[in-house]
Amino acid sequence: MRPAEYDFHLFDLDGTLVDAEWSYTRAVFDRVGNRLDRRFSDREARVLWHGLGGARGDTLREIGVDPDAFWPAFHAVEDP
Repeated sequence: MRPAEYDFHLFDLDGTLVDAEWSYTRAVFDRVGNRLDRRFSDREARVLWHGLGGARGDTLREIGVDPDAFWPAFHAVEDP
């Protein structure tokens, strides 16, 4: 087996160098919202998607969403 002809490998986390299209993020939160019978605003979706403002669990509680209900719904939609 030949070694790779690269000097290094670069791994990106969403939003660091390459970001998901907004339409994908919006669709994910629309589908999660359908599962939870709640609509997420664009601002809420952006804040939660990018982890802005601190721990996501705290953010979810602040907007009235139970993290224990949110995460299974999110992973069912985002990681099918």
